[in-house]
Amino acid sequence: MSFLRGGKASLEKLVAAKGELRVAEQKLMTLRSTILGQKEEQGLREQHIQSLKTSQQDHVDRAEEQVSLINTYNVQIQELNEQIQTLIGIIQEAEVGEQHHHSESIRISGEIETEIKAQQHLEGVIDSQRLTFTQQREELSAVKSALEKASKADRKKRHGGPSNSKLTLGVNDQRIHTLHALGDVHGWAPGLINYMRAHGLASLSVGGKKLSDKEMLSLFPDPMDRIADQRDLPRVGIDNHPARSQDIHTAFHRIVVEEQQNGTALICLGDLVDRGDHNELVLEIMRQSILLNMGMRWMLLGKHEQMLIEDDFKRWAKNEFNYMAEANKEHAGSFLHQPALTGCSTVDDGLNMNFNIIQGALGATLLAQHLALIASLESSSKATYCGLVKPVFDELKMTHASLEKAMSESMWSMHEIGHQFLKGLRKLSEEDAIVVPGAIGLAAFQEQLFVHAEPNGLKDLGKTLADDLAGIKTTNGLSFAFPRLYRGRIMEATYLWARGWKDGTSSLREVIEKSAMPSISTIVHGHQAGPGIRTEQSEDSDPVKVIAVDEGMTPYYFYNYGHFAEAYNPLRIPEGYSTVVE
Repeated sequence: MSFLRGGKASLEKLVAAKGELRVAEQKLMTLRSTILGQKEEQGLREQHIQSLKTSQQDHVDRAEEQVSLINTYNVQIQELNEQIQTLIGIIQEAEVGEQHHHSESIRISGEIETEIKAQQHLEGVIDSQRLTFTQQREELSAVKSALEKASKADRKKRHGGPSNSKLTLGVNDQRIHTLHALGDVHGWAPGLINYMRAHGLASLSVGGKKLSDKEMLSLFPDPMDRIADQRDLPRVGIDNHPARSQDIHTAFHRIVVEEQQNGTALICLGDLVDRGDHNELVLEIMRQSILLNMGMRWMLLGKHEQMLIEDDFKRWAKNEFNYMAEANKEHAGSFLHQPALTGCSTVDDGLNMNFNIIQGALGATLLAQHLALIASLESSSKATYCGLVKPVFDELKMTHASLEKAMSESMWSMHEIGHQFLKGLRKLSEEDAIVVPGAIGLAAFQEQLFVHAEPNGLKDLGKTLADDLAGIKTTNGLSFAFPRLYRGRIMEATYLWARGWKDGTSSLREVIEKSAMPSISTIVHGHQAGPGIRTEQSEDSDPVKVIAVDEGMTPYYFYNYGHFAEAYNPLRIPEGYSTVVE
């Protein structure tokens, strides 16, 4: 393009220049295309580079993953190596154990052979002992059968009643120098027996044997021990009682009470029966004791004697049921109503039978006490008492001589007389209130009052009972009040049932004075069971001493007070209450 440099252009030069221009443009276009192609190539290369970078990063990432995986596998390999070493150790221990157990297996195999031989020998011994046992069982059965035959034969030789022979009634008019009071016996004959023995009141024999400690342990075995040893329960009740199955043989027969006639008196404060197994024995001991030492042995009524007099079987049976020993329970209680001991089919039948038996025994004991009252009351008191009871005996067609004869002869018929006596009283009481002959509700001696229930029961004491205490006296200074029966129920009977004398708002001194007993300073009562003898005082300005003597001697209560092993111990001696008369 030289024409552009200022030279004079010519046409040829211009054409040439245009040609050059076209060439130049063509070159420029070619260059432009080349550049565009290179840019396109460059873009493609950049994409390829980016793709390569992405691929590179992917490989880097994968390489890192592989490194991580390698590290993980290396850790697992290390752990597996450790586990392998542990397993190798376990295998080595197992190999040692296998050797030990193999040795033990060989040793035990020897022991098994020895034991098999011993077992075979023992089987032979067992077979021999089984044969011996069968023979001895047959021999024992034969002995039992022989004993039953001997017992039946012995029954024919015995006196026809609970005692060993006829009784010689005895009056004791000595002055009282010591007065004992015993709380609720509740059928626990060992308590009564031991108290009498310990205080020199009497010695006793049963079955022809004088009651020493050895004989007491033999006569009154622990029924809970018998159950634990899977042996028969010890039999209870007086043997050969007409109301009991004659197939039931007991050790209680030929009962003898040898009284010590001196200046020592005993008053039992009611509830002599129920909740224990030996009601018949308790009543027979008291009957003999009262008759042989008239004037020095007495029993008050309690609520349980009340239920028997009133013929309240429903309440009595419910009460008895609550105090029975229960199967599979380690708690002391009574067993006397169980079919094994009664010969009855059911417990209910046993309850009915025992209620009937105890009623007859109580009736006989009250008649015995009636004779003791006749023998020991002062002349004017005797006349008053006889005037009260004569209409009753006239209606019942019972004479003093016939009662003395029945009590002295001591035959089973006296229990039937006792039963008819109570039945007749209930019938007679339907029209008018009558005195229950021989029943004593309250007793007083000098400044002491004896009653079954707690003293708040005295607030409802009727005039007749207060008049009795003021006017009925024995030759040795005891005063008595006699329960009245009306329409088959003891009248004004709170003195048999009351509890909680400290809970009342009334002054105890006021209660005593309203009952026409101003000289009383001490009240001795039973009814509320507790551990031992408890003495308290009223809060009056002139306080009254209150002594609770129901020490819960029967096994049910004694067990409740924590004396588990001693509940049935027949050598337990009740604490009792006693006072020396100045």
